[in-house]
Amino acid sequence: MSAETADLTKVDSAVSGLSSSPTEEKKIGHRRASSSAAGVYNINDLEKEGKELQIAKETQKLNWKLNTSPATLDDKEVLKKFLTTPPVKKIDLHFPLGLEVTARNLKGVTIKDALDAIHKQFKKKADDELELPVLAGFEWDKEESWTRLIVHQKKEGAPSSGGGKKKDKKKETMNSNGSSNGWSVEGGFRKHSSEGEMSIDMFGSDAARNRRYGEIGGGAQRVPATRLTASFTSPCMGPMDERAGLKPTLPPANPTSSYWQDPFHQISNHRTTRELPKFVSTIIIGSGITGACIAYNVLGKPDTSSVLMLEARTSCSGATGRNGGHTKAASYRAFLDNVQDQGEEEAAKIARFEYNNIKAVHAFVREHRIDCDSWEGDTVDIIYDNSQWNRAEKSISAMKRILGEDDPAAQYTFHSASETAEKFLTEGAMGSVSYEAGSINAYKFVIGVLELALTRGLNLQTETPALKISRSSGGKSCWTVETPRGTIGAERVIMATNGYTAFLYPPVKGIIVPLRGTVAAQRPGTSMPKEGLRTTYSFIYGNGYEYMMFRPPGSAFAGDLIIGGCSTKAPKEGLYEWGITDDTAMDPDIGRYVRDSAAGYFGSHWGEDDPDGRIRKQWTGIMGYSSQGFPLVGMAPGEENLWMAASFQGSGMVLCFLTAKALITMMDGEDDEEMNDWFPRAFRMSEGRLKHKFHGRLHEKAPMDLELKASSETQLETDKQTIRS
Repeated sequence: MSAETADLTKVDSAVSGLSSSPTEEKKIGHRRASSSAAGVYNINDLEKEGKELQIAKETQKLNWKLNTSPATLDDKEVLKKFLTTPPVKKIDLHFPLGLEVTARNLKGVTIKDALDAIHKQFKKKADDELELPVLAGFEWDKEESWTRLIVHQKKEGAPSSGGGKKKDKKKETMNSNGSSNGWSVEGGFRKHSSEGEMSIDMFGSDAARNRRYGEIGGGAQRVPATRLTASFTSPCMGPMDERAGLKPTLPPANPTSSYWQDPFHQISNHRTTRELPKFVSTIIIGSGITGACIAYNVLGKPDTSSVLMLEARTSCSGATGRNGGHTKAASYRAFLDNVQDQGEEEAAKIARFEYNNIKAVHAFVREHRIDCDSWEGDTVDIIYDNSQWNRAEKSISAMKRILGEDDPAAQYTFHSASETAEKFLTEGAMGSVSYEAGSINAYKFVIGVLELALTRGLNLQTETPALKISRSSGGKSCWTVETPRGTIGAERVIMATNGYTAFLYPPVKGIIVPLRGTVAAQRPGTSMPKEGLRTTYSFIYGNGYEYMMFRPPGSAFAGDLIIGGCSTKAPKEGLYEWGITDDTAMDPDIGRYVRDSAAGYFGSHWGEDDPDGRIRKQWTGIMGYSSQGFPLVGMAPGEENLWMAASFQGSGMVLCFLTAKALITMMDGEDDEEMNDWFPRAFRMSEGRLKHKFHGRLHEKAPMDLELKASSETQLETDKQTIRS
């Protein structure tokens, strides 16, 4: 669509002269799921009954800038009019590049409700950040989606007019790829060619995500994106560089209260000895899943003497104790990019490593009878975007070819749109993909591992933060670690500190970057299955995803839904969640989105909220992301006996257990061909990896756009060579 298009054929498809107003309710027979006002529909019911929408024509004439408050419009009465006829309680507003917001009003969504929802996303954008800053109108295309409107924008100028010149049908119709005339989608980007100019429009989409994984403990969700073949500068490259360059702090006191840590376990404040030892053979910093599994494995060695674990707060109070508990790999979502970057053999190794890690976690739980609500079953990815669907088909086909049809890591089942709606209670999807996964209470799992390590001789010291690591000046100790309670010498130090690592080891500042994630525990709606859900979920759309798991039968609050993701729903697509190590607070926009998303996905199947309220608890946690999208595992370059296992890309449940085993193997000097057969080369720490600064998450979604690491072919080749070295 040209920026100067005056009228839109399918946009604002209201009948001529129609004006929707809340005072002009029409008596239309229908089946309502639940409504606070007569004549207001659940939009999913409209689709079932085949009732078409008409959009208030006034929306074409507002001439409203997206980054200004709707209250600045002169005509206040138009804001009170219904956005659609029939009026609906909720409707999604979709931008052509993928950003999607939701307008809600139980008495009927008005024009003001729609503008308010849009304004929340753009209110902090400067005028020069918006190439098309003015609302041109809305489009309803039932062939694409019955339950959402497409938002169209234009440059500065007069609002669209309904009369005058004969409409140019060719200019006004939408292309088959969903973009308007003059735009094409190439490699996930919308390119505009006008009067000999070519530009890449990066406006309106969520932050490009890391090639690897998802939100805090969310099960690995990756949506690879097409590579750029020409370098360019993202509008957020500067701001992201600033965020990545922030030095992490220590974990702050009094974080948000995690669902899993209520109540705290009896060893949460454990101190094995009253005083700190002066010297130990091994210091492990961090008591999450990585640190706990390292401690258990180290203490299993016959020649191990003394192992001390330092924890800044209470036991397992970081990301592991604040995650979603999803043991879900979703390896297919990064597989094609791993093939491109690492080669087929390594891509297959990564997929098998993720699968085997999940199986090993649940096997360990069974072997040691750890009470952590372990559940093994299937998960399903509900896919709402055509490009995501096509990508999934290609990726899974490649996995079956490379790994083998019968390889357990390559077992996926596709479901049609109708089967998805019936089996998984979600509507409007392209289809879905199901595969093997599971869930655990990660906090209780790690507490169980720590208790096993304590029986093997671990000295656990909680509320004892490591303040500084320095090389020892002499004696048998190589390193000294300073704490508020004294200094300890050690032969070797292991940093299992994930997003906080740069606080202790400055060379990874800007290499490992913290990201705050948000999670909520919800009571299911009254119309959800009484027996509970049978699978865990991810909801995948054009520019991101949410993940959701359920509390299994027999667990506390069985049937509760744990949902997370959504970090890009904050202003500036979540830019200011990067570089943060403060889990005492929560972004309000992300919090609202997390709170409302599950009910939105299940639609009429949700029903009313539980009488005790939808939210049982909501909290945040700090993850760690690397510049190349893989963990950093091994010895710090040039620093004998200073080790790390960090930056697990928001998916520690899929990586940490076997990574701990790999690190111990490296420390024992047994890093040989046998280990190379199962541990991915791309995960290894190296001097070359310290040269790659973080510019934004890659490959989490398609298309890639904001906060993108723009790489030329030369830079891509350099990346590959660095990892392979």
